[in-house]
Amino acid sequence: MRISLLIILFLSTPGLQLQAQDKSYAKQSIYILCSPEMHGRGYVNDGDKFAAGWIASEFDSHGLENFGDTYFQEYEIAVNTFPGALQFVVGDTLVPGKDYILSASSHSVNSTFKIKHLRSRKIKRTKILRLKDKLDENTALVIRKDKYNREDYRLLQAILNVSGGLNAGAVIELTNKKLTHTISDTSYGFAHIIYKTDKKKIKEKYVSINIEQELISNYRTQNVIGYIPGSEHPDSFILFSAHYDHLGRMGKETYFPGANDDASGVAMVLDLARHYSLPENRPKFSLVFITFGAEETGLKGSKFYTENPLFPIESIRFMINMDIVGTGSEGLMVVNGRVFEKEYEKFKSINDQYDLLPEIKKRGKAANSDHYFFTEQGVHAFFIYTMGGIKAYHDVYDVPETLPLNEYDDIFVLITRFTKYLMD
Repeated sequence: MRISLLIILFLSTPGLQLQAQDKSYAKQSIYILCSPEMHGRGYVNDGDKFAAGWIASEFDSHGLENFGDTYFQEYEIAVNTFPGALQFVVGDTLVPGKDYILSASSHSVNSTFKIKHLRSRKIKRTKILRLKDKLDENTALVIRKDKYNREDYRLLQAILNVSGGLNAGAVIELTNKKLTHTISDTSYGFAHIIYKTDKKKIKEKYVSINIEQELISNYRTQNVIGYIPGSEHPDSFILFSAHYDHLGRMGKETYFPGANDDASGVAMVLDLARHYSLPENRPKFSLVFITFGAEETGLKGSKFYTENPLFPIESIRFMINMDIVGTGSEGLMVVNGRVFEKEYEKFKSINDQYDLLPEIKKRGKAANSDHYFFTEQGVHAFFIYTMGGIKAYHDVYDVPETLPLNEYDDIFVLITRFTKYLMD
């Protein structure tokens, strides 16, 4: 794994290599992970590999051991990427990330299209499919996304996907809602753009679209794994995790920093690793620190790990997964809190005892982060995320500069005191 010259210089600048675990170390880590040099920690320009390499260097600096010859656990995924040209012109040239995003499964295209509006307000499969005769590869089908309810919209999406955009060369969805990007492991046979606008329709007769897309069927990525052996129970493990990958780049100029999702969680994992690596904090039980790749592609990194564990899954005493922990003005949510009631009540009582976060809430089982496949194999696990504060999520506005970390110190105290309870 290679680390860029810019990041090496950043790390070697006097005053930046902090020796104590605190919020400053977390902020430094988040800024590095969100830097343009990391390319959004995705699958364009080796962004995931830069991030993994830097995390491994931090594990090494904290003296973490590995389970083999390296901190990396490698595997392959399929991923649809947008590495090059990107332009969308409707009267004016629009700004990717702010004015529009690409559907994660969009295909390449470079052409000018004649506009055709979908005017139906009721989704009927036979009526929609009749459009096929009126569309061709030189047509862009325009849909006003916001006028459909969720059920009708899902049906429309299914029709478009199965019918290849109804023969259109491009599909443009108009919305006045927030733009939220994702990652896909497949690609449609047509270009697909979501355009943020208050306009009811596109008045122009033509649009120009240029998208460079590449579907990679065997992209090699990795989890990053280190551990601290327990002084009394080395064969029993407590696991801390977060995912380091994010949405990467969309074209050459636009990338998604992912400060809260989930550079904040990675920063906490690194901070905990630094804390427990100090001689005075040496744990009784072994502590494992995993930053998963490929979470954004469907929890593939954590799924791969549970299918290829580096130590027996049944020896995990507890798992705490952290995904989006950069806010907290409204408290903390515990996924699986309704499943593991005893642990949840202790977690909550610690928070109340030390007057930490405003509220600790609980919900049941959910397949929404990297804890999921562990609990499916019988591991007792929490997935924690913060509530309140900034709303930036899966967009270009999730940046370090606006991430408050207002409850970071309290979350750190809560986790370490709960970990002490798990080790007693």
